[in-house]
Amino acid sequence: MQQIVIVRRMRKLLGIYLQSSLHVSFSICALTALFYLQNDIPVDTALLLFIFCASVVGYNFIKFAPLIIREKWKSFKRFPYIMVITSMAFTGAFLGLFYLSVAVLGLTVFLGFLVYWYTFPISNNAKNLRHHPLLKLFTIAWVWASISILFPVLEQQAMNLDDAIFPFELAERMVWVLVLMIPFEIRDADDDARSGNSIISYISIKDTKIISGSFIFLFIILRYVVNGQLKCLPVFIYSSLFILLVFTKKKQHRYYSAFFVESFPVFWLLWAWIY
Repeated sequence: MQQIVIVRRMRKLLGIYLQSSLHVSFSICALTALFYLQNDIPVDTALLLFIFCASVVGYNFIKFAPLIIREKWKSFKRFPYIMVITSMAFTGAFLGLFYLSVAVLGLTVFLGFLVYWYTFPISNNAKNLRHHPLLKLFTIAWVWASISILFPVLEQQAMNLDDAIFPFELAERMVWVLVLMIPFEIRDADDDARSGNSIISYISIKDTKIISGSFIFLFIILRYVVNGQLKCLPVFIYSSLFILLVFTKKKQHRYYSAFFVESFPVFWLLWAWIY
């Protein structure tokens, strides 16, 4: 009986952890830390803390802002823990603004606008970005790539990066995120089909996997062309993405995408650190 109670409490804590966007925020931080590690750059702890807090606020705004507008104060009673976590993250992100460069602040404002546009339409006659399948995917990929690459680059302008490699790394990072989003698109295909919000509404799951797999092999080749060699880390990342595509299906375990898939950047960071 005691074991059952413990399991239930653990599931509740895991649910709060996932629903409050803490897990996805750790993933974004891991992807940013991976960029530091790949380029042998000292980690900016203050920037990582800001990214974590801002990611929690951004994701929870997307998930709960429309609900709060509809239900008003009732939402605070339904999600008290999440509201507290979001408030703490907002305070941390606000304090972190004072430690950022002007360039990062400007990019933060732009990304904040995209988050708002993703959640709410910017005019009465338009839809939000979430209702445009391709724009939705590329907006999320751009935001993740901007945070995990442009933030560190803008914060440390003296960073020694090859001008030819940097655009490739930015595009490559977007491809990683796009492929990571495919399991979510497949999982939500039936729900999104009613509103046409998913790429699966326009092309089949099989074709989506084929296109994503083609991007994986294309960027493996491009990485070899750009760097003249293939290191272990990129091979590990692209291999894990390909395996992810192969095993993704519509009927998933409840934690497959929400926990396992979003853990991939953490696995990549651990591999890079150990290797």
